[in-house]
Amino acid sequence: MVMFASTVAQAEVNEDSFTVAPLAGGYFFEGNESREDIFIFSLRTGYNFTENIGIEGYFHYGA
Repeated sequence: MVMFASTVAQAEVNEDSFTVAPLAGGYFFEGNESREDIFIFSLRTGYNFTENIGIEGYFHYGA
């Protein structure tokens, strides 16, 4: 017997909140193109002053 439980997701913007999101990925080509594969590392930060006003910064590095 398998039991499942569910919860309600709370995805709301709270005022005076700070977020940090690390990201990783890449661009991978088929090989018949004149481009090389590249890995991407990123960091995104943000601050919400109110529920409607915020600021976000993004750092992106490809190697």
